[in-house]
Amino acid sequence: MNDKPNGKPDTFPQPLFVTLILDESGSMQSCKGAAIAGFNLYVATLRQEPADTRFTLTLFNSGKTEVRYQASLVSVVQDLDVETYRPDHAKQTRKGTAIPYIAQQMETV
Repeated sequence: MNDKPNGKPDTFPQPLFVTLILDESGSMQSCKGAAIAGFNLYVATLRQEPADTRFTLTLFNSGKTEVRYQASLVSVVQDLDVETYRPDHAKQTRKGTAIPYIAQQMETV
């Protein structure tokens, strides 16, 4: 068994922390199915990782920021569907405003 530079054996992979920020504004309505399928495929891939994988999901539009999972074990993350991912036509995000808005909201969490 080979030891890594951190002294841990190769059989113990480093923890994996993943953060996904997903736009839920009305502009995503036209690609809603692709967003759901892509999310679900990505999470399924993460579930196969041998590492202790922790997942954070933040959904946003111009009216809200929702942290649905915060450093949760990826095994408890549920797939998205049309009920759990609902782009809002009334909440269009202006180009260039999403990241500053998210950063501001995350500071309050």
